[in-house]
Amino acid sequence: MPAARLEPGQPVPPLADIYGEPPGRIDRALNRWITIVRGHIVGVHLATALIITGGVNLVLLVAHPRWPQALETIGTESLIVLVSLAFPVSLTLAALRGELRAILALVADGPAPAAPVLLRFVGEELWELQEIVGDLKTQGVLLDQTGISEWVRRRCFVVTRGRYLASDSCIPSLFLDRYRELMAAHAEYVDRTGLTDSVRINVAAISEIEQDRQERPAEYKEYLRWHREHGVVLLHVDKATAIRLASKHRLAQVIDWSLWLGEVALSWDYGGDADGVRMRVCFIGDHNYRRCYSFLRELLQRAQPLDGD
Repeated sequence: MPAARLEPGQPVPPLADIYGEPPGRIDRALNRWITIVRGHIVGVHLATALIITGGVNLVLLVAHPRWPQALETIGTESLIVLVSLAFPVSLTLAALRGELRAILALVADGPAPAAPVLLRFVGEELWELQEIVGDLKTQGVLLDQTGISEWVRRRCFVVTRGRYLASDSCIPSLFLDRYRELMAAHAEYVDRTGLTDSVRINVAAISEIEQDRQERPAEYKEYLRWHREHGVVLLHVDKATAIRLASKHRLAQVIDWSLWLGEVALSWDYGGDADGVRMRVCFIGDHNYRRCYSFLRELLQRAQPLDGD
């Protein structure tokens, strides 16, 4: 796929080129299965097995209307039930294969008598992780500038596969000063996924951008050059418009967002604190994910290319 490059005067890329469905049809199907299973683990597996058993018996009855002998019936039904139970369990195991492999590797890293203790340790860690994710979706986590890039890299750029779209209120020189490590993580994500159609919409005030361009021209040119070299389309919407649209989409006027399409979104709430950012996470299907998607989509419709060097 050729790198997405946008020069001044060229049209903004259409939505269809950016909002495609993320790759991995099998993984998407398995993820939907996990979404169904997570609410009623035992019930869903048993109900699926019962449906499969009934369907197989119906097919056998139509194909062979002769009533089999008792011993033959017991053997056939036992086999059908086992296969029917194995099918939904296999789907769940396939969907969680990576996580289960990591747990097994951890448990196996020690003598056999330590396995029960390691399992309890992993269980406690998983419960704590569930609480952490819950907090990230509600109150978020406050990070200082030195820790943001690594935090986002480990939780998003390293594991996501969806197309990346972001809105950012930092002027070019400030973005370079703060987020060089984040830019490196973005470059690694591009190399890993092969996706060269990321989009960054700068939502700083146009007057601030122009002043930055005049006062720090070298950083301004480097900022534009990095985006071109990594296939990241660089656009601009004025800050006042971005704030109005964020309010329209009920995002508490937060205008800094990172979205990995079909997966997860992050809100960057500076809250007037120059040294820290409150990060909140929302996953696909959450209300805030849909609001973020709508906000970024409308920004994209109004965006124009940032002036070149």
